[in-house]
Amino acid sequence: MSRLAVRLLAAVTAIAIACTGPTDACGCSILPAAAVVTGRVIDAADAPVAGARVALDGVPVTMSAEPSFIFFGDPAVTGADGRFVTRAHARFDDGELALRAAVVRAGSTDTVRVRVGTTARFGGAGAPDTVDVTVRLP
Repeated sequence: MSRLAVRLLAAVTAIAIACTGPTDACGCSILPAAAVVTGRVIDAADAPVAGARVALDGVPVTMSAEPSFIFFGDPAVTGADGRFVTRAHARFDDGELALRAAVVRAGSTDTVRVRVGTTARFGGAGAPDTVDVTVRLP
């Protein structure tokens, strides 16, 4: 391999590595702003919902609780106690946003979409919020 090809490969690799973080060395943001969310999923009788896939996003407070789609990323799976830890992504912009959840129970293909009733700070100066929520399913 020629020296030029080796240098070009090294430069491309360095740029690829630099551009994989939430904000890369180039200054571009390749991941939406996010907040860390811990919580639990419970049913209408306050019983924990185990094995459910949970995804959250942040939207303006005026937006409907029934999204036509939601930014899933990698959904978290609830434990036997219904608890989960995941990241909620800002759907449109960063700032103070309302949290929505999409939950798929184990053994089901139906997605339940609910507004969580909590707001979180996405992006901006400093670290994103870490919030604890309860997702109550109907």
